[in-house]
Amino acid sequence: MPGGHLIPRGHHRGGQDVRRISRPPALPARGCRLGAKSEQWIHPRPELAVHRYCFKRSPHSRSLPGIFVDRRSLHPNVGKSHFTLTEPRRAAPPGLDRTKSRLPILPTATRPATFPTSGEAADLPTRWGGTCPWHNLSMLTRVHRKLFVREPRFASFLAPDALAINEARLKHLATLNLPIENKSVLEVGGGIGLLTGFFEERGCTVTSTDGRKQNVAEHKKRHPERRLARLNLEQPGAIDAMGKFDVVFCYGTLYHLANPEPPLEALSRISDMILLETVLTPGEDEAVPNVPELLFANQALKGTGSRPTRAWVLNRLKRFWGNGYISVTQPSHPDFPLDFSVPKTTLNVRAIFVGSKKPLSNPLLSTEVPVRHLPI
Repeated sequence: MPGGHLIPRGHHRGGQDVRRISRPPALPARGCRLGAKSEQWIHPRPELAVHRYCFKRSPHSRSLPGIFVDRRSLHPNVGKSHFTLTEPRRAAPPGLDRTKSRLPILPTATRPATFPTSGEAADLPTRWGGTCPWHNLSMLTRVHRKLFVREPRFASFLAPDALAINEARLKHLATLNLPIENKSVLEVGGGIGLLTGFFEERGCTVTSTDGRKQNVAEHKKRHPERRLARLNLEQPGAIDAMGKFDVVFCYGTLYHLANPEPPLEALSRISDMILLETVLTPGEDEAVPNVPELLFANQALKGTGSRPTRAWVLNRLKRFWGNGYISVTQPSHPDFPLDFSVPKTTLNVRAIFVGSKKPLSNPLLSTEVPVRHLPI
């Protein structure tokens, strides 16, 4: 990619200059000549380009090449997942041919009305390294909100879609009739405490944890009477130090871990039961592919998460707790499909699992992955 300066210098951190854009995306980028020749390129891994576009090469470091992205291409109204690389103001050094370092131009892919299931478009995930360009539109919208719109720090927890899925989760959990009254509960990935009250209403003693100290501080500010702690699930030793609990509550957390198996094993050592909800990868095989995530308050701590299959989660619960179950019913929300064999129509697909060291006799729980789930 071409080198040079597109953005003004910001704070120096770890050999990289980082800055936060606050100007409207329609304004021309500073450091580019107005009317400069531009060429449009399709990045083969758009999600990686999004992660990098707010960095520039530091004059004190050679570790990060300069990346030039027209900020207007990140506007949510843009219907194409493309990035515009612009010639920098500074001329190229003598003898340097910038064209040799550029990416090949790939055909523009716009978002279809429905996800393709056959033909050339269906092969795009393979050609794009497992990611279709239109899959990143939601992520681009979130990037735009964080960079161009003044948004409260914890708005991601309080967005209408987040509140809607929380309501659907808890309504469904109440229908499972699990023996969780008056238990000691360890909540992991508790965020700012929007789900904790479910167990308090049932007489439970709850210790709520999160990996980000800002989330724990906000939770404490909202509910100073609660027992809170900071817990990084990617450090199994820290899990063992939490003590013993009757129940682990792990909703909306597992898929934010790059390697979820060691944390599950550690949680099994300190609990008799786990209630688990996670984003999944459709499929019948055991797999746990990694995916990049944005460094937001409700995302992965280190920018990498995972999307296991239902079979992978169920078999790990059986291995670590002795008994593993998947809910036959699904919450009333689009993210919880009834038939996983149908091509997904939402960004995420989810399911509910239970692990227990004692066998559970419950018609709403199955020891095998169901062909089709039932609505509640």
